[in-house]
Amino acid sequence: MIIDYDLKQKKQKIENIIDHGFIDIAGLAVYNDILFMVSDKKSLLIQYDLKLKKVIKKEKLQKKFAQEGITFDNAGNLYIADDKGQVLKIEKYLKN
Repeated sequence: MIIDYDLKQKKQKIENIIDHGFIDIAGLAVYNDILFMVSDKKSLLIQYDLKLKKVIKKEKLQKKFAQEGITFDNAGNLYIADDKGQVLKIEKYLKN
């Protein structure tokens, strides 16, 4: 679910709910209108096109990590936080 809201208001209104079909989304990041999501239990990296409103790619991640947060840097590297305090790096992910 994505909630679009104004922090200045006391009551928030849900503007849109994205039904991407996955449970246990543990981390989110947006790049070029693509919502990147990680699923801890399914060990997936999911790409959801916000304009097309559909999943465009699913990638299996290693099960030995418990993926949580996700972000990118300016060089296109992907970083995923792990439950054990590790930060996993996939170099040049956005250039692939």
